[in-house]
Amino acid sequence: MTKVERNYTIPLRKGFVKVPKYYRSKRAINQIKDFVVKHMKVEEVKLGKNLNEFIWQHGIKNPPGKVKVKITKNDSVATVELEGFDYKVDKIQTEKTEEPTSFKDKLASKLKMPEKQTEDLEETSEPSEKSEKVSPKGSSSKDSEKKPVKKAKAEESKN
Repeated sequence: MTKVERNYTIPLRKGFVKVPKYYRSKRAINQIKDFVVKHMKVEEVKLGKNLNEFIWQHGIKNPPGKVKVKITKNDSVATVELEGFDYKVDKIQTEKTEEPTSFKDKLASKLKMPEKQTEDLEETSEPSEKSEKVSPKGSSSKDSEKKPVKKAKAEESKN
């Protein structure tokens, strides 16, 4: 495990002037990676947070013309950070949580309800026997049994 640290000033302007303005910061990042691969003879390059923010500081169309960096090489991995800063590894803590599978559980987790209220959800989600069936036009089934008023009057006048 050899650890090598070097400071470089990487010229970026010659490379990104040749590309459209809306690719310049992306191209500057790729130039930094290519520079590090060439000079440090590594396969993998990791850029630091502060370096990335420095490149993108003025947006995608206007990156800096040159940048001073500190490169640290460990085996076949090089970490690149803006000069004056240390490369930090942010470890993401992952906790295994049980994901809700049923609709009721998902709804309860989104609304952050206690378990007592989720039991009430179960009771209300089941259709009640007293509820009326609704026809596609929006009238209830009892209304469909009734004859329209005009037809009823016409039949009475005939009799």
